[in-house]
Amino acid sequence: MKKLTILLILIYVTSIGQIPAHPIDNSKQTEIDGIQGSNNTTAIQGSDINKIAQDDESDITNSTSKTNEFQEWISNTNNLFILLISITTFIGLIWGSQLLKKKPKEQMVRQTSSNLAKNGISETHNNNTITVIQGEGNIKKHNLLDEKDAQQFLEYLRNLPNLNDKIKQLLKYNKATLETITKIYDKITDEGVFSPDKFSERYENVITQNDNLKVTLEKHRKQTTNPDFTKALEEAIQKLEEYDNDGYQKVLENYKTKKGNKIKEELKDVAQASYLQAQNNYNNFSYSAALAQISKALENDKENVDYLFLKAQIYSEIANYDESLALYLKIITHNNNDTLKSNAYNNIGLVYHEKGDYDQALEYFGKALAINEKIFGKEHLLTITSYNNIGLVYKNKGDYDQALEYYRKVLAIDEKVFGNNHSSIAASYSNIGLLYYHKADYDRALGYYRKGLAIQEQILGKDHPNIATSHSNIGLVYKNKSDYDQALEYYRKGLTIREKVLGKDHSLTATSYNNIGEVYNDKGDYDQALKYYGKALIIDEKVLGKDHPLTAISYSNIGLVYYNKGEYDQALEYYRKGLAIDEKVLGKDNLGIATSYNNIGLVYKEKADYGKALEYHKKALIIDEKVLGSDHPSTAFTYNNIGSVYKEKADYTKALEYYGKALAIREKKLGLEHPNTATSYNNIGSIYKEKGDYTKAMEYYSKALAIREKILGTEHPRTATSYSNIGIVYKETGDYEKALEYFRKASAILEKLSSKEHPNTATLYINIGLLYHEIGNYDKGLEYYGKALAIQEKIFGTEHSAIANSYSIIGGMYDAKNDYDKALEYYGKALFIQEKVFGTEHSTTANSYSNIGEMYDAMNDYDKALEFYEKSLAILEKIFDKNHPNTIITTENIGLLLITKGENEKGLSYMAKTPFSELSAYNKSDYLNSYGGFVFEKERHKEALNFYQLALEFLEKSNTPITDALWANIYQNMANAYSHNGQKEKALPLFEKALLLCKDVEEGIVDIEEIKKNYQECESK
Repeated sequence: MKKLTILLILIYVTSIGQIPAHPIDNSKQTEIDGIQGSNNTTAIQGSDINKIAQDDESDITNSTSKTNEFQEWISNTNNLFILLISITTFIGLIWGSQLLKKKPKEQMVRQTSSNLAKNGISETHNNNTITVIQGEGNIKKHNLLDEKDAQQFLEYLRNLPNLNDKIKQLLKYNKATLETITKIYDKITDEGVFSPDKFSERYENVITQNDNLKVTLEKHRKQTTNPDFTKALEEAIQKLEEYDNDGYQKVLENYKTKKGNKIKEELKDVAQASYLQAQNNYNNFSYSAALAQISKALENDKENVDYLFLKAQIYSEIANYDESLALYLKIITHNNNDTLKSNAYNNIGLVYHEKGDYDQALEYFGKALAINEKIFGKEHLLTITSYNNIGLVYKNKGDYDQALEYYRKVLAIDEKVFGNNHSSIAASYSNIGLLYYHKADYDRALGYYRKGLAIQEQILGKDHPNIATSHSNIGLVYKNKSDYDQALEYYRKGLTIREKVLGKDHSLTATSYNNIGEVYNDKGDYDQALKYYGKALIIDEKVLGKDHPLTAISYSNIGLVYYNKGEYDQALEYYRKGLAIDEKVLGKDNLGIATSYNNIGLVYKEKADYGKALEYHKKALIIDEKVLGSDHPSTAFTYNNIGSVYKEKADYTKALEYYGKALAIREKKLGLEHPNTATSYNNIGSIYKEKGDYTKAMEYYSKALAIREKILGTEHPRTATSYSNIGIVYKETGDYEKALEYFRKASAILEKLSSKEHPNTATLYINIGLLYHEIGNYDKGLEYYGKALAIQEKIFGTEHSAIANSYSIIGGMYDAKNDYDKALEYYGKALFIQEKVFGTEHSTTANSYSNIGEMYDAMNDYDKALEFYEKSLAILEKIFDKNHPNTIITTENIGLLLITKGENEKGLSYMAKTPFSELSAYNKSDYLNSYGGFVFEKERHKEALNFYQLALEFLEKSNTPITDALWANIYQNMANAYSHNGQKEKALPLFEKALLLCKDVEEGIVDIEEIKKNYQECESK
């Protein structure tokens, strides 16, 4: 029987994929980059099943940066009300911003990285996320408070029992506070600020607020014991009283004389109100509402720069990049203020970064840097921001050396300005640590993260939210080293701080739950993963609401667990919940929607519903191409997903087409030495391996390896992947010594990085076992299969698809040893799990039916064999087309089995559905004669006769000359079959015919002596 066994065994081998950078959310960025099995081994890398953030670094509040920005803003504003209120709001700005229920910093991840974000799993400080800069009055998003926020914060301060301690703490840790207060009072003593005309023009409502302000400031004056701060408050109160006595009537009189301007001013008030509403909705991801409100504001105040900046940012968030760029360019064209131009250049750079046009991003970040260096010098906050932005672009391009150069510039400036023990130094260490994390130089990453943590603990104490974030960063490194115990230890440290400082119902606490859930997900402890993801979801729904993008991410995380458990209907349910939220909040053409489509497509691929899988991946592609263009690195991921579906369908031409598109983008945008470019080489190599073109496969696998060794080093999981894949090629070409050499290289890396109890290690053991299988060392093969199974059972339990895969492989080994009972036992175990996990209409289930059918065939139980073959074929015909290799093989197996049973006509009707039908009569004869020999060797002599007789019939129809050796060979085979069946009288005439024909056959083609020997043995019976 034509064997499916080896193909089917390998089709399920869980491959080693690259370790995800930020692994909480299920992602569109699926990469087929893993250790390949010898035949059709699916190699889905872990990160690719996840919603990967390319660079989803969360922000950590940097107090010095906030101070500098605030001081700069004071120098540029005439808003007296805000200036006075800032005396108190600034006290809490650094640690109190989260108390105002402003958008949490980890939520900026989703905005900055769009759909690629993953709920703050990779956490670092704000310098490592490209800064979005607004216009005058809003230098940086989320930094300053509007009037409503200020009143809320004053109320908070009034009710704060330990206000004195808080003020002392701030003054102790941030001397810049006093400098800021000094600037405030320098400003309010400027006579121009108190001009009644200017005051009435811009802030009429300050008149009614003065009394409240005096009361508030007086309360704070009485509460504080700090002499400098007391003096500042007394001066503020005195100035207010002077203004009441001298300016109040002037303001009213002046206002009355300006009735002609009232409509204009009212329109500005309306515009300001609309702007504030737009800002609030923007901060809460309500982009459609924000866009409508800011458009209304601009109708009434067309040239307001703040409004233009906000509208441009909103367009960027909804991925309408052309409109965003147009507005920023308008700001640059109509303003001569270099600071505004710098801010606009910075944001244009951000837009190009989001579009994946890194060269353009660098150009505009460079323009911002040139202005900032000229105006502010090389040691200013905005200059440092430009350095960081440029560094981040180089990191995303995979040019880690250039990125490191810029990060080190920032560190050098920080050390010069602040010394060696400052929060900015800690932030720079975190940035450099993140870079080494992306290089997979985990030891260096840990070193820098710990340097940053040491400084933070000294400055902030051990119970501060930023300390929790540093613990989480360290936990992430350990998770990617597969040191799950250490990862959990640090994640739990972060959780403890957040629960203590922020409370159990805070979004950052939810992030910690997500982090812990991700570790359990990676360990295969899905019940624990669901527990922690569920906790995060409860918080998200409570704090953010059920229609929030971060709530959608929590649904996706839970969907991921069900995906990994093989519970695909449940996975779809949660993915669709996330999709529904995104469609409602983000609109139809948002990249987050594309991510959800890709997630759903992945599930359908696993369900072997390839039509649906392609439908959803192509929906994602439409959005990607519309929003990002057809040559964006993120679009490459979706091309890759589509290629992987065609690979599963065995449509290798289409698979190469889409893998080729992904490669072209990566070579153009990321360069020839980027890890993602290596992934594309690897994927293309896997197709050539499936096609049996091992020379081409080796060429592409070697390209991938060269990049990985150079960029990632020789101890990286992806490098291990390449070693293993090359080992597979050597195995397939029969160079077993070389194959074992490369497998051992891979094994050494994985055991060092991942420990011996990791799914990747189990996969490698399977591949080594397959090698021993092929060279016939079955005991050694079973030893390695047993090692793999032990690891998988410990990690996944006893009812996981990986366990079923191992059972199938072990069954194949026993089949090769002709121990059919044992083989049937293991194939049955595999089928039991697969029916439970995948259902009865999945390709893997079909493969097990076929394997079991083959065992019954080998045991001569033809009826049972036919039953299982037909079950397999029914599934395969439903999910694949008739030209899929598995469909063809199973159809042939049924046809050959029917011929074996003597049902030649029915058997040939099945063979007619296969490539057999395209053969010439002569080649059909040759095929059947050869297969008869296979059956004969199984000592099924009677059944072999059926094939020989059919072979003779086709040869007779072929008009082949009698001198052709095939005539003699068929007669010889028929004679041997009759002889072994004890039918001497039928055998001898056929031997004689064969010997007679041999006289006319070219010498050496037929073994005449062998025929004579067989003839004599038959005659002597």
